[in-house]
Amino acid sequence: MLLLAQAHDPQAPHEDVRALAALDQRSSDVLRTLVEADSIRSAAATLGMHHSTVQARHEALTASLGYDPRTTTGRMRYTAAALLLRLTDPITPAPTESA
Repeated sequence: MLLLAQAHDPQAPHEDVRALAALDQRSSDVLRTLVEADSIRSAAATLGMHHSTVQARHEALTASLGYDPRTTTGRMRYTAAALLLRLTDPITPAPTESA
């Protein structure tokens, strides 16, 4: 990760970083929960949403990101892009854990 951070150019961010930056706050929350959850249903329970709604948002996010964030590779891409996005915009606070 350190090599990735050192190679990062905030003036020309990677397409994955740009895709995350373009998301609204609700979509970012859904995406982060999808990446962290064991299943669509558990993500839906965490978000307080119906699982069909979360499934539809997952499909829309997969289409807009260009990768499935629930796969191993997708989780790694998300993690790297989220780290680089925080490096690009250090003013943005880290997401807080909900009670």
